Amino acid sequence: MKIIQVLTLFFVITGCDYFSPKTSNSKLNSTIYVCSKCETILYDEKDMLYQNETSKDFSKSISEKVTYNPNSISNKEKLFCKKCNMEIGNYIKSDSINSNGRHCIDKNSIILKKILK
Repeated sequence: MKIIQVLTLFFVITGCDYFSPKTSNSKLNSTIYVCSKCETILYDEKDMLYQNETSKDFSKSISEKVTYNPNSISNKEKLFCKKCNMEIGNYIKSDSINSNGRHCIDKNSIILKKILK
């Protein structure tokens, strides 16, 4: 009798979806960052290198949704959202953090969004 009460209480608290075989796939979170002006998806959290109080650094953008001048001779180039042309940060060609270059994005230029898959 106590087992039935415990199981009943468990189902009431957690819900029946907890035992669904699709639970492991359907409730995975993906975190993305979108442009604060036009809400275009720009970055995936899995590509984040590090963050500090003023910026977040990414190794790459999603599907080249940002633009900069790759032919510049400067080591630091301004980054823009391709859709709305808002300046979002800088592209650093190579340094001690990432030899392949990195996107140094102003935290006020992007918005964090969580998506259930």
